Amino acid sequence: MQIDEIRLLGLGGSNKLMAGEVSRLVRRAFDQQLSREIISSAPRKLGPGGLSFPYRPELAEVITEYHRTGARALWALASLRSTRLEPLYDELLEDLMQDQRPWQEQDFRFSVLAFHTDATEAGERQVVGVVKNALLAAATQKGRNWQLDPERPDVVFQIRGEKSEEDPRLVFSVDLAGRALHERGYRIWSGDAPLREDRAAQLVMLSR
Repeated sequence: MQIDEIRLLGLGGSNKLMAGEVSRLVRRAFDQQLSREIISSAPRKLGPGGLSFPYRPELAEVITEYHRTGARALWALASLRSTRLEPLYDELLEDLMQDQRPWQEQDFRFSVLAFHTDATEAGERQVVGVVKNALLAAATQKGRNWQLDPERPDVVFQIRGEKSEEDPRLVFSVDLAGRALHERGYRIWSGDAPLREDRAAQLVMLSR
């Protein structure tokens, strides 16, 4: 099933800090009318360390460039129910073939990462293999040139499990920053006890 969300992931208990920072960044980046449109409603909570916002390219750019209290920024593209490999391949391929969003109009090199795939009847490497194969098959059918290149990817895809015993799902996403947010400009220099940027930013904001 196709979805269209920005998912901001962070440490447990960080939702209030992450949401507050998004609100401040949006108000600074855009005029009053656009700011109200983007943050017109509270984000949906994804457990104690995750928020979901309706996808907007302007918001994605601001979060990717400037957000400091979050750990990952994802563009969630599809929610998948299948927990076995062959049905997972078929379901993802069908979603990819139906997806007409602009990201599919480009040729790119890509890699795939998997997280929290305990609900599937296979290991993370097998799940990654299924996602790679579905992307390559979709590229062939669409006449696109999507190349697997784990060392130099233009796009990093993620397949990530949602923790729900009643309705386990895998969410297929684009990693908007291509890496963890704290790795932007990673450790050009460091002190005696360096902290990850998201943890340091949260401590600063909590200290007021």
